[in-house]
Amino acid sequence: MGEGNGQEVGCSVNLVSRTRRNVLPMAKNKGVRLVVTLECTQCRSNPAKRSPGVSRYTTQKNRRNTTERLELKKFCPHCNSATVHKEIK
Repeated sequence: MGEGNGQEVGCSVNLVSRTRRNVLPMAKNKGVRLVVTLECTQCRSNPAKRSPGVSRYTTQKNRRNTTERLELKKFCPHCNSATVHKEIK
């Protein structure tokens, strides 16, 4: 009798594990964190700069806490100084 019970338990465990493997994970919601791109304001507005291109950085922001556009002072290798970088779409 002890062997019969052991086999039934082993069988039920196999059935449970088989059904769990076939279940797909649910899709996650969009988070409140967004990936945004910051662009140098001086490179964008100055056509007579020393090299072509615009300095861009990517960062994250919380859409609930920071609803307006982000502005950070970052280093621009084209301007060779720390300038204001604004969020672009």
